[in-house]
Amino acid sequence: MVEFDHVALSAGTLASGIEAFRDLTGIELPRGGEHPLMSTHNCVTSMGPDTFFELITVDPDAPDPGRARWFGLDSVAADAPLHARAILYRTDDIEGAIAAARELGIDLGEPLALTRGTMSWRFSVRDDGAIPHQGVGPMLLQWDQPDPHPASRMPELGIRVTGMEIRTPDPAPLRALFDAWGVEDAPIITQGAPGLTFTLALPDGREVRI
Repeated sequence: MVEFDHVALSAGTLASGIEAFRDLTGIELPRGGEHPLMSTHNCVTSMGPDTFFELITVDPDAPDPGRARWFGLDSVAADAPLHARAILYRTDDIEGAIAAARELGIDLGEPLALTRGTMSWRFSVRDDGAIPHQGVGPMLLQWDQPDPHPASRMPELGIRVTGMEIRTPDPAPLRALFDAWGVEDAPIITQGAPGLTFTLALPDGREVRI
């Protein structure tokens, strides 16, 4: 089983990301927490009972993690704008899903155990911290306590992701991966310079693209 879990945005700092998202949408993202192992912190908001929306950045007050940060955040400049960063999927067999990707030439890394508060999960992280497939491939996690999903305990602000587009010079491996995983409603995958675009539906009826 591989299912959509959440999307992540990045920015140069959490404060600048919150401000940019507020300017774009009128919504103030609530702060989430810290990830001590990676020296990052985030904002999170529920998109329903089992999906959520995340803004994640380097935590400047945290010590050097002694390893590459996840989400390729070491490459994000301190003045970087708000940016669609990653699409994340959950699975009940993270080793098997990683192996399926490896057979298609996509390196998702290895499962790393993480905790934050009462939550614990395993997350596919490469040694170099990079997001797979030139920064646009999916990332994987497996919740240790999947029921109820952590999204059920997050603030609900009425944000929904209604569209996800992946642009890559080499679409075939990603299309094959989503097929191998049996993902329903996979993102649109087009050929082009690497990048992601998310379409968000807001509670006031507007749609915005990031």
